[in-house]
Amino acid sequence: MMIGFETIRRKKSSDGTKISFRGQSVGYSDWIRVMKTSFDSLEPSDISYQDFLKEMSLEQLTKLATGLEWGTQGVLLRVEDPLALHHYVNRIGTPESDLLHYLNLTSLPFIPEKREVPSLDDLWQIPEEVDYPTLIYRPTMPTGNLSPSYFVVGDAPGVGGGRLVGGSFDRVFVYGRSSHLLRKALIKTGIYYKCWFTNLLKLATPKNRPSGLDEVMSFQWLLEQELEILKPRKIILLGAHVNEMWLKTFGNLKYDIIKVRHPASYVRGGMGAEEYADHLRTLIGR
Repeated sequence: MMIGFETIRRKKSSDGTKISFRGQSVGYSDWIRVMKTSFDSLEPSDISYQDFLKEMSLEQLTKLATGLEWGTQGVLLRVEDPLALHHYVNRIGTPESDLLHYLNLTSLPFIPEKREVPSLDDLWQIPEEVDYPTLIYRPTMPTGNLSPSYFVVGDAPGVGGGRLVGGSFDRVFVYGRSSHLLRKALIKTGIYYKCWFTNLLKLATPKNRPSGLDEVMSFQWLLEQELEILKPRKIILLGAHVNEMWLKTFGNLKYDIIKVRHPASYVRGGMGAEEYADHLRTLIGR
């Protein structure tokens, strides 16, 4: 997906912003060209590709995000996909405007720099395709704040472009109209940066149908493991179906549960982030 590069060059002012890369100070537009060249022409086994990954940093990702918006988020995701394969976690210091803008768009997990980082080996366990014959093999892993106050639960990842191969995987609630609406509304309520995002299922359902109880129960141990590791204070359940499945599989767990409408219902109704944020505020108390 090569969207947004020309747009970024036009939008970015020539303010002399420099980014350190491979020991050299390069301008923003040069940095974009380096990334485009790297990800268009190199294979993951190429030594230059590996060097590129080693040079990545939160500062560079934040700089990249300054030229992006929701519509050009795919540029950032293209850089973050191989970082996710390496279980890359951003350690966050004092939030400033550029960093907050990056966190709005990122697909990678993050954590305050003084906190101990949980192992993504435990949180990102890729299911075996053969074990889930009723589902579309599109592994989608949870993401967000690894020291969360809120644990946001959806049903299943969207089927998107279909089956994924080669060990690649998506992250939840990153792109798409419903995901963007959810993120924007949580930003408006002031709790987005305190949230961990996950799904009942880690694989997609055919034609994005609702999950079945047997399917939810087959992933139950993974969600229980997330709860045990991250220890959130409150659970936000997205939609009536998720609430029903939660009660049937996790109803014995003692958590403060917040049941909200699914953002997709607001998208279908032609409503925006402000309306959804108002709905969330009435239930979350923000």
